[in-house]
Amino acid sequence: MKYSDDEILQALKSGQDRDVLKYIYNTHFPKVSRYIKHNSGNQDAAFDIFQDSIMVFYRYVKEDKFDPKYDIGAFIFTVSKNLWLNRLR
Repeated sequence: MKYSDDEILQALKSGQDRDVLKYIYNTHFPKVSRYIKHNSGNQDAAFDIFQDSIMVFYRYVKEDKFDPKYDIGAFIFTVSKNLWLNRLR
């Protein structure tokens, strides 16, 4: 099933997030994984960074800090990229 960004945010806020989180992983992990693998990383590092990014995103949504005008995929990728660059330093 495909979810819109609004549906994802509502599901996370309401606690009905199991299927939505699976969707996020299936949709956005490949891009993050490719980026990390092409920048001195491996699959395990990509998974760890992605997991941390999902936690940041989840916390932003729960604390009502995520601005819905932003694209969820772009937010997760940017957080992942920044976490990876910090780890490389």
